Amino acid sequence: MRGSPVLSTCRDDGTLWMRREGRGEGIARLRAVKFGRRRSLTDEQSEQMRAKRRSGAMIADLMAEFSASKSTVYRALQGIYLNNR
Repeated sequence: MRGSPVLSTCRDDGTLWMRREGRGEGIARLRAVKFGRRRSLTDEQSEQMRAKRRSGAMIADLMAEFSASKSTVYRALQGIYLNNR
């Protein structure tokens, strides 16, 4: 017994959708559209945060001042945010 014609139609629609999406992404990349989540800190903010930490600022104070999560603060302090994108 063969598969359901409804399921095969859904599979065909899915691959068609994926091909169209891929074409759209390719066109967007040619137009230099950026993909992904926006960064929460600029390079300048990361540098400011590192300087304040070197002068003794607490992590909690940096979190409050830059409205950033603890993970974001630690990434900025490690230099992960700098020149990464």
